[in-house]
Amino acid sequence: MKFITIGELLMRLSPPDYEKIRTTSSYVVNFGGAEANVAVSLANLGVDTTVFTVLPDNDIGRSAVRSLKANDVHTSPIIFGGERMGVYFLEEGIGVRSSKVIYDRKHSAFAEYDYTTVDFKALLEGYDWLHLSGITPALSSSCQILIEAAIYAARQLGMTISFDCNYRSMLWSFDEARDIISRYLPYVDVLIGIEPLHLQDENGHDLKDGMSMQPDYEEQDRIFQAMADRYHFKAIARHVRYTHSSSENSLKAYLYYNGQTYESKLFRFQILDRVGGGDAVSMTAKYTRQVRSAVLAELEQEYVAGARARGLSENRILFGNVLKSVLLRMVTLLFLSAGSLLGGTAIVETIFMWNGVGKMAVDAVSMHDIPVIQAYLVWMAAIYLLLHLIADLMMGALDPRAKLEGMR
Repeated sequence: MKFITIGELLMRLSPPDYEKIRTTSSYVVNFGGAEANVAVSLANLGVDTTVFTVLPDNDIGRSAVRSLKANDVHTSPIIFGGERMGVYFLEEGIGVRSSKVIYDRKHSAFAEYDYTTVDFKALLEGYDWLHLSGITPALSSSCQILIEAAIYAARQLGMTISFDCNYRSMLWSFDEARDIISRYLPYVDVLIGIEPLHLQDENGHDLKDGMSMQPDYEEQDRIFQAMADRYHFKAIARHVRYTHSSSENSLKAYLYYNGQTYESKLFRFQILDRVGGGDAVSMTAKYTRQVRSAVLAELEQEYVAGARARGLSENRILFGNVLKSVLLRMVTLLFLSAGSLLGGTAIVETIFMWNGVGKMAVDAVSMHDIPVIQAYLVWMAAIYLLLHLIADLMMGALDPRAKLEGMR
């Protein structure tokens, strides 16, 4: 299956170390966007994925393209033109402080482009699935033309169309969003979210009015059935969040498919730290991608062809030989990441007031307790060196060549 997303790619500027926007003197640069994030996630899962957007023809635009290519996302349809790239500033939340977003995306290359010059049928030819979001039509009248033209072309080509409502109150009003998005929905196959859209009964009352923020199965099934009857969706998905405290949440999801509503289990979890969670996700994605690339490269080696010729099973080749070779690289990467994970203990312990060496180090810094700070640094360095020693020993156990080189 070939998947294509259409939407604006933004440059994200975030103050480091949870600083506030009004006090920071530097920013960390990343690129992303609702549709591009979907593309990157699908590409990391092995799905053939392409992004279409408009970027300025300068080093910033080319850097954004490079970030997509680094995640195995195809970028050939991207148009270069216009004056500027949309930007948003993200002040990351920490503890009880919520995150803050400030947009600077008006008059961007994507929002100002004349999409009447684009042949969307030729653009979408050869793809099976088109993904859009409700953010795009909120940007400009030109972007509304883009959505309508893309949907029309996709329907002509028999593509599956998914649409994420993704309402942003900072971009347009709820009533305007509901009126415009509802025009697209009769042509959508898969809907993500349930607002904003029209769902009136015969008396003109919206069936979603008065709906609980945490609906039970019967209530959600009633709304899903009404939405499917009105707009003829093939599938509808949404999640429901339960907030027990600032550090404990629960999540579950509802899915409508083939006339039936399905409810997931309720997953309750502790939010230890927003930063640690983000680091863990990014590390997981990075290592997953690297393992995948390493395994694919290893499968092209001559010894794999020889093993197949001898009649060995694919499972034996993969688990007995290929993964063992890949493991050498992953051991090194995992232990190199230990330093950043160790550094996060100070943040977590300080936020949640847990007694530990991390909180002790922070307290020592605030009180200028030099001996304690020195002891902490020596202790962390010793742990880091010990981890690297363990990594070296594991490399020797996994790779016989390391033992032979050590004996020379």
